[in-house]
Amino acid sequence: MKIVRLLAVLLPLLAGGIYFYDDALKLLETNGVGVEKPTPDPGIFTEETMSKFFAPQPKSFEYTEPESIGTEHKVMIPLANKPSKSIERIYYSLGPTEGGPHSAVVLLHGIDRSGRSMLDMWQLLARKSGVVLLAPNAIDGQGWTIDDRSVFINDALVADAMLTYNIDPERLFLAGHSAGGKMALSLANSGEGPWRAVEVHGADLGKTKPEPNMKAIPILIHIGDADETFPLDEVRETALGLSQAGHDVTLSIIPDHTHWYYAIGPRIAQRTWESFQSID
Repeated sequence: MKIVRLLAVLLPLLAGGIYFYDDALKLLETNGVGVEKPTPDPGIFTEETMSKFFAPQPKSFEYTEPESIGTEHKVMIPLANKPSKSIERIYYSLGPTEGGPHSAVVLLHGIDRSGRSMLDMWQLLARKSGVVLLAPNAIDGQGWTIDDRSVFINDALVADAMLTYNIDPERLFLAGHSAGGKMALSLANSGEGPWRAVEVHGADLGKTKPEPNMKAIPILIHIGDADETFPLDEVRETALGLSQAGHDVTLSIIPDHTHWYYAIGPRIAQRTWESFQSID
C-alpha cells in the first residue's frame, strides 16, 4: 500500500517535469509519505579572538550615510504572498562597469539604515579590488521580511544587476550587519541563493534552530565581546548550531567592541574580502 501511495504521488510529479529534490520531498511529506532526509556531517567550527584588531571607542554613536554614494536602481517585484501584486524595490550599486567577469557582494543593512550605509563601509575595498557591490533596501527599513528573500535578494536583484555589470555567477557572496546579518544567516542556512560564502557582523538566528544543509556554505561571523544587542554567548550558540548543520563556521571575536559597526566597517570589509578570496 505504501508503494502504491508513493507511485501515486511521484508519477504526476515527474510527468509535470518537476524533478527538484526539495520539491519532491515537500510533496511526498504533504501526501503523508515519510522520507528520510540525508544528514550532513558537521562542519568545522573555529573560534578566534582578534587580539590585534583594535576597535576604537566612538566619541558619539552618530552616523549619517552619504546620499550620493553608488547608483540607484529600481525593480518591480511580485510580493511573495500576493504574486499578482508588485512592489517597487530599490538597491544601490558600486563597481566597475567594464572588464570582468567580476565577483560581487550583496550587502544587507541594519535597522533604520539603507543600502547606502553598507556601500559606504565597503566602498574603499571595492575601489581597490574591483568587486561589484549590490546593496538593497529592506521594504520598510525596520528589518527584513519574507518579501526580501528569494524573489528579491536571491533572484531579481542579481539578475537586474547583471544588465549593468559583468558579474561572475560563480563568485557571488553575501554579507550583512545586525538585522541584515540575521537575514544573511537565514538565507545561508536555508540554501537559498547562489552564494559561495556569507559574512555577518553582530547577528545571530535568535531562537531559530539551524536546519541540516547538504549544500552548506562557509560562514564568517564577526562579533564584539561587548555587543549589547547580540550577546556573545547567544551568537556562539548560533555559530555552533550552524556548524552542526553542516556549515564551516568561523566565529571571530573582537575585544572591547560593541554593536557599533560604523567605526570599523571598512576594516571588517577588508578582512571579509580576504576570507572570501580564499574560497576556491
